[in-house]
Amino acid sequence: MREKMTGTFSVEVLRKGVEERDIDAINSLVAQLLGKVKKGNKRSSQNRRTVTLLQEVAAIMVVRNGGSIVGLGIFSEKPTLTHKVGWIDDLVVDENFRRRGVGEALIKAMIEAGKDRGLERLNCTCRPEKVPANNLCLKVGFKFIGTINGTNFHTFEYGS
Repeated sequence: MREKMTGTFSVEVLRKGVEERDIDAINSLVAQLLGKVKKGNKRSSQNRRTVTLLQEVAAIMVVRNGGSIVGLGIFSEKPTLTHKVGWIDDLVVDENFRRRGVGEALIKAMIEAGKDRGLERLNCTCRPEKVPANNLCLKVGFKFIGTINGTNFHTFEYGS
């Protein structure tokens, strides 16, 4: 997938052979996504394996600032027998770069990737308490379609 420029942020697909500094940035972003304080680098080798495996089935899309990853999201295709569907998972922006367009650049790049692949729709989920994330989904054209049964996740859909 080619690099996509959206606004002032460039979105790229994280290539294989991930550098240690990228793993550190991913660890920090995952901790922020989960609402945890980053504690050392104990999970670095485990996350390297996870990233390597994930790259086999999905695109890890990132935004960099000065070479460092400041935002990421997972774009994957989940075709069914009747539909070509894509998913956005684990979208997170470093807390120091939020509300500056990084998340919007990532989502728009994923929408374009879905269109390039001929997907009929793109889905994502957000926790209700993540109000800015929910609002961003609506802003870029996703529609709220409900809450996943048995969870508190809001589901959004683009397309169809």
